[in-house]
Amino acid sequence: MTVVAITGVLATIAVFLVRKHFQDAKTLSGMSVIQAIRSGQESFRSENGSYLDCSTASGLWFPATPDGKMRGWIPSTHADLACWRQLGVSLSTTTQFGFKTFAGNTGTVAATLDIASPPTWPAATDAWYIIEGGADRDSDTKFSYLLAASFNGEVYVENDGE
Repeated sequence: MTVVAITGVLATIAVFLVRKHFQDAKTLSGMSVIQAIRSGQESFRSENGSYLDCSTASGLWFPATPDGKMRGWIPSTHADLACWRQLGVSLSTTTQFGFKTFAGNTGTVAATLDIASPPTWPAATDAWYIIEGGADRDSDTKFSYLLAASFNGEVYVENDGE
């Protein structure tokens, strides 16, 4: 009987650890897309002198509004598809995250974000971009958010595991 109880406890711990591992993997997947978008923004700026604002006009998530489903990177239709293609981001896998990217120049105000507690950005002394990623991993309308910007090299995470 003791062996059964110990086995049950160990199985419970194992299930918890495996779930945590999958959540971490999904967060890392979103972070890798953010890094690809960063790279696309920097390439675009080196060729055109400014960053690309793909989300201010429509406010839409790309490739789609996060709803817990896995999606391919390039949808067949999207209001901002042409803009996102200019960034040159390509993924060989699917993602649960949706992304937005905003950009501006010196003196312009950073975009309004969906994340509840965005960092306080410094005053823009140069062109800037912000990348926001959101995922509703368990389809409960509560989002996990990832946030990165040209102001620093950090990636902010909010509600990880939601």
